[in-house]
Amino acid sequence: LIVPTEAVGEDENGRFVFKLKSQGNNAIVEKVKIEIGLLRSSGFEVTSGLQLGDNVAVAGLQTLLNGQEVKLK
Repeated sequence: LIVPTEAVGEDENGRFVFKLKSQGNNAIVEKVKIEIGLLRSSGFEVTSGLQLGDNVAVAGLQTLLNGQEVKLK
């Protein structure tokens, strides 16, 4: 599973992404801890924390909060 580099953040607990839980035209973001493997040309290889088919936020990581509702583009 590969995610874009701009989707991956890092804090005191390690690396994370904001997973999107779709609700119509909006979504709720959930902060999910991930483990990464190799850096590929298309992004980071995720070795744990996400499943195939999960959607992640690729913008606004510095302003997103766990549980926040966002509009989907």
